[in-house]
Amino acid sequence: MAKFIGGVVIALGVVLWCGNVFHFFPTFPLAGYLTMVVGGVIMKAGS
Repeated sequence: MAKFIGGVVIALGVVLWCGNVFHFFPTFPLAGYLTMVVGGVIMKAGS
């Protein structure tokens, strides 16, 4: 279950990163990268 949640968090991070790069959903700098790292940590904890 943690791998699935981690994958969803990583996907959310990709959306945030694309939003910042292409300016359709701007957030604070590095929001996408930080979210992807958290997702990776969640996935690693589940394995």
